[in-house]
Amino acid sequence: GVFSSEKMEINIGIPQGSIIGPLLFIIYLNDIAKVPTNSNQKIINYVDDTNLLVGADTMPEIITQSEVLLQLTKDWLSKNGLIMNNDKTQLVLFSSSYWQINRPNNIILDNQIAELASSTKFLGLHLDEHLNWKKHIDELAAKLSKVIYGIRVISKYVNSTSTKIIYFGSFESICKYGIMFWGNSTDIQKIFVIQKRIIRIINNMSYIQSCRSVFRNSKIMTISALYIFECLMYLRKNW
Repeated sequence: GVFSSEKMEINIGIPQGSIIGPLLFIIYLNDIAKVPTNSNQKIINYVDDTNLLVGADTMPEIITQSEVLLQLTKDWLSKNGLIMNNDKTQLVLFSSSYWQINRPNNIILDNQIAELASSTKFLGLHLDEHLNWKKHIDELAAKLSKVIYGIRVISKYVNSTSTKIIYFGSFESICKYGIMFWGNSTDIQKIFVIQKRIIRIINNMSYIQSCRSVFRNSKIMTISALYIFECLMYLRKNW
């Protein structure tokens, strides 16, 4: 453009909005992965989202390992001119539903009370403390239920072909995200019920009519078929 701002020297940090900013940020955080001191500790980064993972067999071990890793991470952040956003920090104790443990409501980390959350959201996926997908599918079902109303209204003004296009954009595209992880859950039936309601609206069917042949004739995959398809496509691309 014609106008440009004054030049200023940056001594620390990454300039926001710059073309090279994302690359510089990756370089800036690159060595945080070296903070863990043993195989029971791990740090995983995705953009500005940082996850501290600790594994142990007992609750005292979990707390001890967590305290060590948290302090090491805070020290690293301090040396690099960064601070942890406590408002966006969650602590989840992951365990098998078959593993009976005394699960406390909170634990003491870094001399502060840390509340235990029953689930957390990671890259758009809801992960609960027992690593099942009920929470995620419930959230997804609530989101997709709103699509039913939208398609019902739109279907009164456009033909079924146009409504199908809207279906692919507002329903199937949302379902595809992360389906390889949660698509094998028994709770997927909730999504299938919503999907059948939408298919009946698109094809002007009554709520008691079977959708089986309609899926095939409309070339629309059921949610289970979509899961299998996405898994196969992933295998094809990566093996």
